Amino acid sequence: MTLFTSHNAEVTTRAEVQLAGVDVPLEHNSKILRVVHDTSYTFSQHCKNTRDKIQKRVNVLKALADTT
Repeated sequence: MTLFTSHNAEVTTRAEVQLAGVDVPLEHNSKILRVVHDTSYTFSQHCKNTRDKIQKRVNVLKALADTT
């Protein structure tokens, strides 16, 4: 379960949702169609994940660029 809101005060709101008698946990970062959506739509976690993935590839290219 994810709550999307534009109001910062509502980010910590916890809705009580149960499915078959089991509480459904609140996810602050949900991945939908390979895009990480956060509660306030800042996409900061998605940007961090993308940066980390690209940095690994850049490091490989840097290592290869120094070879003959």
